[in-house]
Amino acid sequence: RYDVPRLTFIDEDELAKHMYCMAERWTNDIVATDGIWHGFQDHSFVEHYEEWVDWYWHQPMSQKIVLNLFTNETDIEKRMHQKKYLRRQMKHWGREEEIASTLWINGNHIVVIVTRTRPHYLYEIHDKFLAANLRETFARLWGASK
Repeated sequence: RYDVPRLTFIDEDELAKHMYCMAERWTNDIVATDGIWHGFQDHSFVEHYEEWVDWYWHQPMSQKIVLNLFTNETDIEKRMHQKKYLRRQMKHWGREEEIASTLWINGNHIVVIVTRTRPHYLYEIHDKFLAANLRETFARLWGASK
């Protein structure tokens, strides 16, 4: 007996709505695991969905977690840093390889968002074992990075 991973695909027309609807569930799942929103984020995500980012960090639920994401762009993050979302911690990837999508590990949810090209889309995998492995990987990468 095993849990079958669940996959959800969301196209651009429903993407923002899905993120608003799932924010509390993702946050609760993060809190239930290690309290850290792990992953990496393509700068184009903020370019297209900055309104959602601002909304999220003004919600009481955001105070329950810490966000540790790697990113590929510093100018946008300098602007975002001025907003003083203290629990939103970003580190520049600092590698030649480019981050071309966003990958979040939100508790037991693995969320991939492609915003570099149109149409944007999101897919989400709910798999506690894969998510646990990715949380551990990103926690080690975060701890080892400057």
